Amino acid sequence: MDRALVGRLGTFGAAVVVGAAASAIAPTSLPIVIAGTALSGVAGGIFANDLGAMDAQLGDPDLRNAHLTRAVGRAIAVVINEVAQNHQGRSRLALDALAQSARQDWPHIIKDILGHQTPTGLFEENLAETYFATAAKDFETLRALANWQDWRPVIHALRPRARRWLRQSWRGRLGRWRSGGLYPLGTLTPTLVDTLAQELHKQFPKAIREVLKRDFAQGEEAFAGMVFDLLGNLTAGQQQLAQHLTELRQQTASLSQILADQLTRDLQRLEGIVIEESETIRKTVEDEHEKTRAEIIGAIRQPQPPSRQNPNPPSNLARYRRTVPKFVGREVALAELSALFADVDQVAIPLSGMGGLGKTELAWQWAQQEYEAGTFPGGVVWLDMVAGNPGEQLLLFYQTEFQQPVPGELPTLAQRLAYCWQHWPQEGAVLLVLDDVVRERDGAKLSLFRPGGQFRVLWTTRERWTGVQDYRLDTLSDEAARQLLSSYLDGARLEAEPEALGELLRWFDGLPLGLELAARYLALDEFLSIADYLQGLHLTHDSLDVTVEMAYPYGLEAALAFSWARLEDEAARRLALRLGLYGAAAIPLTAEEQRDWREPLRKLVNLNLLEREAADSLRLHPLVRQFVRQRLAVALSTEARAELRREVAGVIMKQGQRIPYRFTMAQAREFAPWIPHLQEVAEKLLPWVGDEEAIEPLTRIAWFYEGQGLYDAAQPWYEQAVVVVKERLGNQDRHTATALNNLAELYESQGKYADAEPLYFEALKIKRKSLPANHPSLATSLNNLAGLYRAQGKYADAEPLYFEAREIVRDMPSNHPDLATYLNNLAELYRVQGKYVAAKDLYLDALKINRESLPPNHPDLAMNLNNLALLYDLQGKYADAEPLYFEALKITQNSLPPNHPQLASHLNNLAELYRVQGKYAAAEPLYLEAVVIFWKSLGEEHPTTEDILNNVIGFYRTALAAGLPDRRLRQHPLGDLIRSRLVTPL
Repeated sequence: MDRALVGRLGTFGAAVVVGAAASAIAPTSLPIVIAGTALSGVAGGIFANDLGAMDAQLGDPDLRNAHLTRAVGRAIAVVINEVAQNHQGRSRLALDALAQSARQDWPHIIKDILGHQTPTGLFEENLAETYFATAAKDFETLRALANWQDWRPVIHALRPRARRWLRQSWRGRLGRWRSGGLYPLGTLTPTLVDTLAQELHKQFPKAIREVLKRDFAQGEEAFAGMVFDLLGNLTAGQQQLAQHLTELRQQTASLSQILADQLTRDLQRLEGIVIEESETIRKTVEDEHEKTRAEIIGAIRQPQPPSRQNPNPPSNLARYRRTVPKFVGREVALAELSALFADVDQVAIPLSGMGGLGKTELAWQWAQQEYEAGTFPGGVVWLDMVAGNPGEQLLLFYQTEFQQPVPGELPTLAQRLAYCWQHWPQEGAVLLVLDDVVRERDGAKLSLFRPGGQFRVLWTTRERWTGVQDYRLDTLSDEAARQLLSSYLDGARLEAEPEALGELLRWFDGLPLGLELAARYLALDEFLSIADYLQGLHLTHDSLDVTVEMAYPYGLEAALAFSWARLEDEAARRLALRLGLYGAAAIPLTAEEQRDWREPLRKLVNLNLLEREAADSLRLHPLVRQFVRQRLAVALSTEARAELRREVAGVIMKQGQRIPYRFTMAQAREFAPWIPHLQEVAEKLLPWVGDEEAIEPLTRIAWFYEGQGLYDAAQPWYEQAVVVVKERLGNQDRHTATALNNLAELYESQGKYADAEPLYFEALKIKRKSLPANHPSLATSLNNLAGLYRAQGKYADAEPLYFEAREIVRDMPSNHPDLATYLNNLAELYRVQGKYVAAKDLYLDALKINRESLPPNHPDLAMNLNNLALLYDLQGKYADAEPLYFEALKITQNSLPPNHPQLASHLNNLAELYRVQGKYAAAEPLYLEAVVIFWKSLGEEHPTTEDILNNVIGFYRTALAAGLPDRRLRQHPLGDLIRSRLVTPL
């Protein structure tokens, strides 16, 4: 007996258990009436013992638990998906990720995350007892857990797996999130979590019941698991039931054998082994209402006449089967299609998406799955719309499958089709699949194929349709893409080239057609590495043309060209060419662009050449982007192409100019969507940017990263800016000096003082020659070189440079932020020289300017406050210093990322204040947080990192000697390093 049989046996047991809700009568030959619960108890004992033995023989201890546990996750996912319908954008994405986590990973979440914290109401044994023991009429008030707050830990437990699913499935967006964009799971606010918890509290009982009903109808094993548990509960009173059985046997010794024979016959019927001389029992378990239960019991009591239905519903699916070794990555889509058609109001659903997504394959696999499950007993009809004669195909199916003619006196095709719908010989639901529907070609025909009644219609299309609820197919996740490749290629071959495999996945970005073509091509050449294949890969590569083994009629470029040919509007084509010049990321749209481009955007989206990422952004699939870039050379003249590139570069650079040198995290999130497009200008469109503007995109990208403390990410852009400006403008231009100065500042921040100094000198030399003596840019170079000297302790060299810079900016407005910067820097010099009185006046002047001219959460204001607090700290004015440190720290925490060196500096300074006052317990967590930030952001060899590490070691020498416990230190990531240095002198 195989596992499927055990699953079906459990399903049969479910019918027995459901029947226990009403009284059951023994075979008519017995002069005794047996109570329903007693009969089910006897059956339960038999089933529990027999199935336990079978389970042991199969060696599958998880047959009961695992499938039912997964059903719990699917039920949770159903409720979350319902809540997600009311959300848009990132919150919708976050909820979808939670649902995906519950649907696929619930057993792992219980085991690895929730563990003993799993609410007992979600245990499979309690599900059995609760849901089968409750009448359908009482389900409105039934709740799985005691209160809705108990669902909160369940929701939080879904987050880790949801985060992993997002990383695998939304790789294209991940770079933007890491660059400061709002990560989708960040939208799960406490309010949204509470709303979701309340909905789970209210809807989960209905959801698990529906999941198990559908599972039963499809012959799956979760329902069988429920039956195992319920029968286990029933056998708890086995001794009493056994005594009752003994009494019954005294009246008729044959009862047990009769019941066993009856169960065997029903089992044979479930396995499709029809014994002609036995009675056929028809059971229906579609819901748990008393009426349905009575019908089931009635069906069990009375023999049914042989059905006139064809035991094998008609289908032509086999004629359209493709040679796909393994269908992967569409489990969610299959389930969601089933859920859509389970709604009695859904009689027609378009399955839409761009060319190459695998719509036809998904439609075939789903139709075959539902056919085998018996969902469409009236038959499944596949109609090829490309062939151009769907009506004739339907008539041929009707006449050949049913062996029935269509009256010849009906003159029109519409009348003949109407006759087929009205006289369909096979009872039950019928599925019609219309493959590759084109609005212009097939729109008028669709009315002929929506007969209603018992008929359901699924059609595949590249277009979006109104008036129906369509199902939009998305690309494959990375994991599913790997599975697709491994169905053609040996796993060891893929694992041998992890980097090349990753690049291949990025190149096709989850498009099944491209992945399959590439896999088939590589499978035919075992000596071709993935890396070598990628070197010559382009959209018209031989590998991406259609193969004879595939039933799909198009290669990759041809599939995209087919959609492009449908785009007859010139404005829409022009817009597609324009958008193709942007970076490989979501494209933000201004309100003006959305208004001006509304009609061409609509046409591009309707053909699935463009995806609406959010209300104010769009996305081109990378392969569509490649395609429209190739079309650029055909569609436009050389002059027109150059003009379009200049125009696009200008639009992107205008947005980039909004990025300041210093900004808050809120601003970083605002600028982040434009960074990939600025990078595209810097890498591909710079030849169409003027010489003096060429430094702009490179500098703004570098500022974006440097402003978040991501110095290594900023460095290549600063270095490229120096190269570009020297090539364009020469070595003596003021723009060259600016590029040199910017790079020198970064080197100084990285602690590379020896690399920074010559660049500062060169920039200052150029500016002295090319700019007036009072130019503000000259003051900037003087100030920066002075700062480098101050950091190196060369105070005598720094002071005259600060004085010269201050003289240049005297004519600035008295509240200009740059003036505050110069005052603050000179004050810093006086502070380290011990000239506290002079320093204080300058700090206060700078602070006044910044409070008036900067937003209250600006990092420069925080720096001013911190520096003044440090001065008070050094003077022993701790009561004056502490509130300034607190204000500075609050601004920094709210305006800068959590790994920014400036935040670490402020934490360290406040910790020092507490240390000198002997407040070791307050100082310790601040020190430990600061040292980790410096270690990660600047590196262990940076001078500032060494300074803070020495501060921490000195602190612990004093604090531990004073009795501070070392618990935090032992648990800290750098704890071992710090403790090892405690035993050696500094």
